[in-house]
Parts: sequence; structure tokens; C-alpha cells
Amino acid sequence: MNLPNRKSPRLHGYDYNQDGAYFITICTDRRRQLFSDITGAPPNDVSVNLTAYGDIAKKYIQLLPQKYDIILHAYVIMPNYIHLLFLMTHQITGNRTPLETRSYLDKMIGYLKMNISKEIHQINSHEKVWQRSYHDSIIRSEKKYLHIWNYIQNNPMVWQYDCFYSEQNGSTPAL
Repeated sequence: MNLPNRKSPRLHGYDYNQDGAYFITICTDRRRQLFSDITGAPPNDVSVNLTAYGDIAKKYIQLLPQKYDIILHAYVIMPNYIHLLFLMTHQITGNRTPLETRSYLDKMIGYLKMNISKEIHQINSHEKVWQRSYHDSIIRSEKKYLHIWNYIQNNPMVWQYDCFYSEQNGSTPAL
């Protein structure tokens, strides 16, 4: 059986084991609104109301700095995606074995997605939570960092203009 070659979304030649600032977006499967509801009127009366699945996501996001060498600077749990902004503070040095093909960043995102999915599957074993992979941006300047930090903070206020916005509530769990 011939499977198509998939293009890696990671920056070719970049070492994702090195220290640095990263902006990560992880989307739900088919962009279904599983994690939160955005309510209120922009700009001042907007709130993010986490669903039961969103509470699970929040728990594992907040555990990341204890499990991995990162400083979590900002995050937001939107209805159908999660944004993370963090500083990786652990540089892996030395030669890795051929079996160690995954980067520190890949392992961390894998841990996050796996544990959130595992706990959600205890509630609904048929729930497909994530789309494949994740989007990353390597932050290389203070100006870019501040822009992304502001973007994350203001993301709920501009939800209705977001390219992933949908009035349809998907399959948000009502628990």
C-alpha cells in the first residue's frame, strides 16, 4: 500500500530541542468547539467559560512547567483550539540515538494531547479530540513576543472575527 508522503509542519533544519520562546496552537478535530464558550460583548464584557473538557485541558496545561523545563507565559483555551506561549529553558545536548527522533517540543505537545485525550476518553470513549499535529512559531524578537502575548490576551474578545469562529456549538460536552 502506497501512503502519501506528508510534509512536516516543523521548520526544516531548526533544532526544537534548543532554548527559546515558542507560540503553539493546537486545534480540535474538525475544529469542533469542545473546550469553551465565549460569552459577553466585546471589548470589556467577554468571558471564556470552560466546558468539562476545557477544565481538563487547563489542568494539563498548568502541569506543563512541572513536567517540562518551560516557563509558561500565557495561554488561552478557546472553543476549538488552544494557544500556548512559553519559554523553553532546557537545552538537550549530546548525541541522540536513532530512536530519539522526537524533539523535546514534540514530546511535550504529545504529553499534553495524550493526557487531555486520555482523561476525556474516561468521560466519552468515542470522542476524537485533536486534529493531527500542531502549529508552532519560533519567537525571535521581543517585539514579536509582545505581539503574540497581546494576541493571546485579546483572543477571546475577537473570537467572532476569528477564522475558526462558528456559531454552531459543535459537540461541546454538557456535563
